[in-house]
Amino acid sequence: MQRRIFWSIFLTALGAVLIVGLFTARASYKSIDARTSEELRAEAQSAAALQRLPNAEEYLNLLPDSRRVTLISAEGKVLYDNHAQSGAMENHRARPEVQEALRSGRGESYRYSDTLTEKTHYCAVRLDDGRILRVAVTRGTTAGLARRVVFPLTVTAALTALLALFLSRALARGITAPITRLNLAEPLENDAYDELTPLLLRLENQNETLRSQLDELENQRRELAAVTENMREGLLHVDKEGTVLAINRSAARIFAVDPARYVGRNILLVSRSAELHSVVQAAQAGRNGEALLGVGGRVYRLLSTPVTVAGEQKQAGMVVLLLDVTARQQAEKRRREFTANVSHELRTPLTSIAGYSEIMASGLAKPEDLRGFAEKIHGEASRLIALVNDIMELSKLDEKAALPPRENVDLFDLCEKILPRLKPEAESRKVLIELTGRRACVWGVRPLLDEMAFNLIENAVKYNREGGSVLVDVAEGNETVALTVQDTGIGIPPEHQDRVFERFYRVDKSHSKETGGTGLGLAIVKHAAAIHGASVELSSAPDSGSCFTVIFDKEFHAPA
Repeated sequence: MQRRIFWSIFLTALGAVLIVGLFTARASYKSIDARTSEELRAEAQSAAALQRLPNAEEYLNLLPDSRRVTLISAEGKVLYDNHAQSGAMENHRARPEVQEALRSGRGESYRYSDTLTEKTHYCAVRLDDGRILRVAVTRGTTAGLARRVVFPLTVTAALTALLALFLSRALARGITAPITRLNLAEPLENDAYDELTPLLLRLENQNETLRSQLDELENQRRELAAVTENMREGLLHVDKEGTVLAINRSAARIFAVDPARYVGRNILLVSRSAELHSVVQAAQAGRNGEALLGVGGRVYRLLSTPVTVAGEQKQAGMVVLLLDVTARQQAEKRRREFTANVSHELRTPLTSIAGYSEIMASGLAKPEDLRGFAEKIHGEASRLIALVNDIMELSKLDEKAALPPRENVDLFDLCEKILPRLKPEAESRKVLIELTGRRACVWGVRPLLDEMAFNLIENAVKYNREGGSVLVDVAEGNETVALTVQDTGIGIPPEHQDRVFERFYRVDKSHSKETGGTGLGLAIVKHAAAIHGASVELSSAPDSGSCFTVIFDKEFHAPA
């Protein structure tokens, strides 16, 4: 702006000086030309009057050399000329000023010399005797005058240009200084030209609008940042070239990277896994990508979605989401294992039942063997029923639906009622069961607590040594109640202790078949304990027996 003002003032001043100088020279020239013409006419009249006096030529010779005086006869012959020999001059009767003077008594004409850039003004007067007296003066033309004043005019223009240069610069700075010092953040606080008031008011309104919009955008950014940073799912925002624009805390934790170091870098530096590369390529091609990625012993589902500019088809980048599906994958694995185990466990007794019944139906069995076959069929059927019942019980525990109402249950009293039910089996194995401790109540579902305690004590009897013992203890602390079942049985090796609570898992499958277990007892114990907010602890060693402890929290779902 300052440059434009400078050049505007400078060129305007320089142009004005040149135009004024030219017009002044032109006007001065015309004024001088008019005055010279008047003087020439007066001199011609005076010279005509001198012709009446004796010795007229002597008076004519006294005229200034700048004036040319010529005396011409009526026939056009030059009788006298103060600048040339009259005898050598041509006839002047055809000259315009001479012809006009012969007709009207006075004549004038102008003749130009383009070569000399001069103009000659002729004024002729007819005398009383018919002769013509002509006076002439030669002076420069406008072009000649311009040529003569080129140098001084150039010097003047240069001096004027220098003066205009400094003045223009000073004026431009003075004009723009209040504008360059404007405080655009607070327009109404400026002390500037009155003409800028509408502009400053508009700037103030725009600033208010911008501040409001920026505040709203900042709030939205904070809300979005709060949401993304507190997401359990990993989230990466990537541009179309694959450069990371944002990475939330969960994604940084999953890939074990520092977000500040990887923002602005290629996403493949975050992880070089083929799965991540494939979903990024799919999003870059405008498609949704999906893959499973294993990191740190967990499984994540990668989902990539291309992001387009609103109202346009142009792709701006992509969003990559990481969902932890470890539990789902494990559940799916357990479901497949459970299905396979159920099929196997059901097939075994059904095969036995079908085999014995087929022998009996075909009449191949001896009469004395029928009782034994019937007992085997009954045993396998009982095992099958127990298995189905345990599966249904586990299904109910998984769904946590249709459970009986909760109540205060005395674990000591509960165990006292369980021991007689296991007494025949314990006596057959010569296992001694002892109940110790004190009465202690927990808030829970009585049938589930009964089945949990029954399964623990039954396993202690089944997997005990002949002549061994089982100790059942109920203890109450300040905040907890503990049910402990300890046996002197075969024990559980350390590598199996983490898996004994899985469905259908058996440490010794051959021994388990002899005991007739379904492999679901400890799984039911674990689920029942979880429903009651209790924890199950196991301490065991091979040939040293096992100790199961279920710890209940007194405050868990305590009655109002």
